[in-house]
Amino acid sequence: MAIAQQVEEKKGMREAMMFLQNYGITLNLAAKIYQEYGPKLYSIIKENPYKLADDIPGVGFKMADEIAEKGGIFTASDYRIKAGLLYILLQASANGHTYLPQKELFSQAADLLKVEPSAMEKHLMDMQIDRKVVVKKQFRTVNHRNIWCILPIIITWS
Repeated sequence: MAIAQQVEEKKGMREAMMFLQNYGITLNLAAKIYQEYGPKLYSIIKENPYKLADDIPGVGFKMADEIAEKGGIFTASDYRIKAGLLYILLQASANGHTYLPQKELFSQAADLLKVEPSAMEKHLMDMQIDRKVVVKKQFRTVNHRNIWCILPIIITWS
């Protein structure tokens, strides 16, 4: 690799580090982000910082939400609502639950996100299409139904 190319590469990383520090991101985490995304990190941080929670170990919903807030992303952002729903399901899973009733999911997400549950229906459907969640409907009587929201189970064998 030519020296000029190495200098240019280091310059890009330094600029990225300074940019990410504006969002309260530590140097160590900034290095991981730069390694993962390279120059694309600028558009990711500005458009959908919640992607960090999916791709970067050590970044969760709450950190991504702080970054989004500093970046001026609206409370009712599509990305934010989807990430919040996923976060609630992941928390439930970590607490030993295999599913959450939709009503419970929306209630917890409304508390977390400070948005109305009615704004979540479309996003849950989008997540189902993207195979981020599984939604099962159980009809008990003609007028009563339960809707369960489940994270897809991923099994890896070593």
